[in-house]
Amino acid sequence: HGDGQMSQTLDQMSLGDDQISLAAALESQADDLGSHGDGQMTATDVSGSSCNSETAEPDEKLDFHLDLLYHGILLMSQKYSTRFGDGEGALAFWKNSIGDYHQEKKPKYRICAHRKVAACAGCLGPKVQCDVLHNCFINDKGLADSNIEGDLKVEHVNAQFKAGLIHLCGNYTEPALQRIAMSMDMTDQLKEKLYPQYVDSEDCILSEHVGHRVADWEDQIKKGVEDVMDSKIFEITPGRKMPGAPQYKRKTSVDFKGLRRFIKNYNKELEYYIKDTYVNAE
Repeated sequence: HGDGQMSQTLDQMSLGDDQISLAAALESQADDLGSHGDGQMTATDVSGSSCNSETAEPDEKLDFHLDLLYHGILLMSQKYSTRFGDGEGALAFWKNSIGDYHQEKKPKYRICAHRKVAACAGCLGPKVQCDVLHNCFINDKGLADSNIEGDLKVEHVNAQFKAGLIHLCGNYTEPALQRIAMSMDMTDQLKEKLYPQYVDSEDCILSEHVGHRVADWEDQIKKGVEDVMDSKIFEITPGRKMPGAPQYKRKTSVDFKGLRRFIKNYNKELEYYIKDTYVNAE
């Protein structure tokens, strides 16, 4: 949405500088998000629409799969930005998601996305800006392009800790909990050496019951692509219905006017927080 002007304006803002108003700097963020105008985006702005005229019947099956394809590619791109440690790319996806959170009426995610953008713009100081933009990924494998999200790493640690609690059989004491917490990494590294294996069998005697499963989806993907091609999913056929999603309709508009109003309110709240926490403290 044209974040260059917003970043340039916020970079000029220093905490405690009376000559530059925090409200004015944050207001430019709302202006950038509302740069599309107060109106709504029309259907002609979205490529791949199956309904080219007002009288033609929409192709609900095509619309459904176009949305599915779009969100699938978007999720893949977000995952790759995390793997490569691309903080700027992840920030772009956060900005793009604000409109989705607004349309889906998810205020908590909308506020979180706004705070992320504001922190990356330097509203909370240079240290927070650097941490939020570049230090939000964790590489726990030591390999190139193998970063994961920080909150995902926390979930992994919680899963390892809960797996260790199973062996206590309900006998929870403070020393026992501390012992499990401090030995999680050691247990994970020595698991294969500590558990014996049958020599005459290829099956592992240890079966994992926690965490995500890893599978080879090559055959399933190939079969899925063949089914899509045979069914002519991406060929426009007016009047086609989508089983399981009756009267499906693509969302071809975004309420930028309403989103801009929320952004302005969030900017005011953030301005008061910055003044009370940083400016007045000095």
